[in-house]
Amino acid sequence: MKTIMLLHTVKSMLNEFEKALRAELDEAVRVYNVYDEFLAIDPSPQGHGYFTDKNKQRLKNHVINGKLMDADIVVATCSTLSGELMSIQNEIGIKIITIDGSMIREAARSCDRITVIATAASTIPMTCGRLEAMAQNFGKKPNIEVIEVAPAYEDMKRGNMAAHDRLVLEKAQHVKDCDCIILAQASMAHLKDKIETVTGIRTLASVNFCIDDIKKELSKMLD
Repeated sequence: MKTIMLLHTVKSMLNEFEKALRAELDEAVRVYNVYDEFLAIDPSPQGHGYFTDKNKQRLKNHVINGKLMDADIVVATCSTLSGELMSIQNEIGIKIITIDGSMIREAARSCDRITVIATAASTIPMTCGRLEAMAQNFGKKPNIEVIEVAPAYEDMKRGNMAAHDRLVLEKAQHVKDCDCIILAQASMAHLKDKIETVTGIRTLASVNFCIDDIKKELSKMLD
């Protein structure tokens, strides 16, 4: 039986992501959840999206712990962690899947005008930087617009998802003139269909992309 460690920084993802994952898996897997809110909020003098040296080490320690528990895959459900994790993978020697890797690749491949909706400011530099870098692989330079909905993130942390959803949808309905919308936080994934309906614009949410990545990786391991 394969083992997956899920690394979360948002409490609402603790149960929701595992539930969504198990609903899509045909095979039995062990799943361990690790919750560390501080990973995403530790301030850096460089500003949002950057890690202090101490926080980099804490993130690395979590991945090492995943290897010590014999995890086959470490999955990070927070997009703030994605950039740092990619630099750790080869060093530690364990498969790491980030929540937004395939979503960003798809947006960079297929869209020239991209609107990023983000509730956590810490993800904005990471998401935009990775979009630009990935687009270069396709010979493209996308136009990226960002809509930040910071109050929604605070509502989510307080457990008020109704207020979170209302604020995100209010902002989303003003989006126009783009090829796709990216939902930068996995905690917005449940709004994907509503945002597509309201805007008429293709909307990408990371959770389904990430679960597909996990399924593909498990399939390769089981072959």
